[in-house]
Amino acid sequence: MSVAMRLRPMMPHESSRNDNSIISVADPTHVHLNLKTGAKQYRFNAVLPENTTQMEVFQKCGVNELIDSALEGYSATIFAYGQTGSGKTFTMMGKESTIAKDEWAPDQNDGLFLQSVRYMWEQMTLRNEQFYVKSSFLEIYNE
Repeated sequence: MSVAMRLRPMMPHESSRNDNSIISVADPTHVHLNLKTGAKQYRFNAVLPENTTQMEVFQKCGVNELIDSALEGYSATIFAYGQTGSGKTFTMMGKESTIAKDEWAPDQNDGLFLQSVRYMWEQMTLRNEQFYVKSSFLEIYNE
């Protein structure tokens, strides 16, 4: 199992209040929390800084490898966890205003879900096999 952490940028209302972030990227596998009680460091398989693009998240988290495994018959799961407002929905789905359009077209803000479907269909067309595709998406909100 691989565990990656993605930092989200400060929101406009946080910046306008002159809030400071208590978290910083130390290196590609560590983050620092600067708390009132002292500093703490945490280790992950990958730490993705605030300026990481959606495509970089797809690549650095190995989503394509998960999909390739799924096409070989294995189960695959992508799990996003974090508090409200931490960026899970954006990472998984992309910009809501883009997704909700009647005439949606792929762009660089597509989340992991849309990128995964696109990648999976591309890979399936390259194989001389038939596929049965079953997918589910679940969002648990407020416990």
